[in-house]
Amino acid sequence: MAVAVITAVLVLAACASSENSVDPTPPTSAPTESGEATPTEAIPAAPSETVPEPELTVDPPLLGSPPEVVAHADDWPLPNRDLAATRAVFNSPIDSTTVDRLEVAWTADVPGGSTWGNLATSPLILGHRVYVAGLDGGVQAINADTGEILWTAGRRGGMYGPSGVSVGWGKVFAPKIGWRQRGQLIAAYDLETGEEIWATDITGGDLSEINVQPLAYDGLVYAATSGFPAGARGTIYALDQATGEIVWSFATVEDEGLWGNPSINSGGGAWYPPALDAATGTLYFGVGNPYPFPGAPEWPAGSSRPGDNRWTSGTVALDAATGELRWGFQAFPHDIFDRDHVLVALANAEDHGLDHDVLVTAGKGGVAFGHDPATGEVLWQTSVGQHQNDHLESFNAPVEVMPGAQGGIVTPVAVADGVLYAVMVNAPSYYESDQVSSGGEGTQVFTRPSNVVAIDIASGDIIWDVEIISQIPEVPAADVFGGMTVVNDLVFTSTFFGELLALDRATGEIVWRHQAKGATNSWPSVAGDMIIYPIGLVEEPQIPHLLALRLKQ
Repeated sequence: MAVAVITAVLVLAACASSENSVDPTPPTSAPTESGEATPTEAIPAAPSETVPEPELTVDPPLLGSPPEVVAHADDWPLPNRDLAATRAVFNSPIDSTTVDRLEVAWTADVPGGSTWGNLATSPLILGHRVYVAGLDGGVQAINADTGEILWTAGRRGGMYGPSGVSVGWGKVFAPKIGWRQRGQLIAAYDLETGEEIWATDITGGDLSEINVQPLAYDGLVYAATSGFPAGARGTIYALDQATGEIVWSFATVEDEGLWGNPSINSGGGAWYPPALDAATGTLYFGVGNPYPFPGAPEWPAGSSRPGDNRWTSGTVALDAATGELRWGFQAFPHDIFDRDHVLVALANAEDHGLDHDVLVTAGKGGVAFGHDPATGEVLWQTSVGQHQNDHLESFNAPVEVMPGAQGGIVTPVAVADGVLYAVMVNAPSYYESDQVSSGGEGTQVFTRPSNVVAIDIASGDIIWDVEIISQIPEVPAADVFGGMTVVNDLVFTSTFFGELLALDRATGEIVWRHQAKGATNSWPSVAGDMIIYPIGLVEEPQIPHLLALRLKQ
């Protein structure tokens, strides 16, 4: 692989944009901004074969889930495997005693590309099928046994990502490219044929975009827009799974006037899938940063948007059925450094040996929080990795800030047995107070090793913290953008340049490596004895692809 060629492409699909340096706003309950709406564009349902719902006994954590998710709960049927977004697997034969037997089973080409490659997501695995969406808007169904492409759908364009699919009620749900050649619609495709059933434009007239992987639950499909460009208020939506009609919406920017300057300001929205507590009917979404950052001409250090800019760079807990706000929290009020706080995972007490449930939130600010999921109360906060000048509320001279716009805890976390696993990308950005930064420009990637950390979910104490040193001579500090995926006593991740890694969960020691034929800024999915990695950035004549590894018998 030509490292220089791929380096020029940059790095992160998901870029929408210290313990003593964080002063989070207390969680607050507030009136909802949700309401019923009529979709801007809805395509009538096309004829499709009805998929019978199996008669199954539903475990409480799966209540409300589509029949396909219930039937394949032991596989990887949801964006982060389960509603709680744990990304943890304990029914696989893959562990520290067998991982060395992993070998390539198949590859499946997913042609196309966008600014950040073509794959920045977790594929879904349901029995003998895999479903995945590319950043070009394409959606594919793949034979999980052979890698054969079964059908391809979608309109081609480009998204920032991470994007991805959700499955339910005989349909595959995914972002769809609109007339601006960006993600503007949520579409439903027939699970068996890929035929489009409906498509709904949820971006309205504000030129915002969809970058999130949807979540299907209780007859609804949850999705969101990103809060960009100027004038856009990032909004969370619930769509009727059968028709695509908008059932409710919630604007993650509380101020309808965008803090007095809608011609300059924007923000909020979501670009990672939520966690959901089926027992309480609560939907948890991480929220993106306010914009512009750090400032704009004549408006230094975010002065165009005075105040806390609620609920940006924080977390909202919503009633899953109505969209009503139950509580809101800001990790970084009036954020001027692009600290999207977009990651959530729910650790219920019974599964994690805790005396109470804990909601974990994290993001590009490089700080993880533990919350009471019922109230949002902060139970603990832990800073990880390297931090520099990110405590500043204003500045005059150019400044280096770490984590930067493509750094921090920027890819999915995992929770298992009372432990949070996260990776911190130590990449700084250079900012001028009165200039607009966008898309991570000025970020110094591949300059410092990333940190993988294990954090006690009950206390927030760091159990272990290891630096990941690349074995590629040209890039010894290859950043880790592979998220966290727990499989038994291992946690899997990957470096940007395609080094697939397994770490011992007890110590953080790297116990397995595999070099992929391409670069990756996505995270794997696991079912049975198979792990699937998306490889989204490659050098021609190679094609972006899914790489399936399976235990050698």
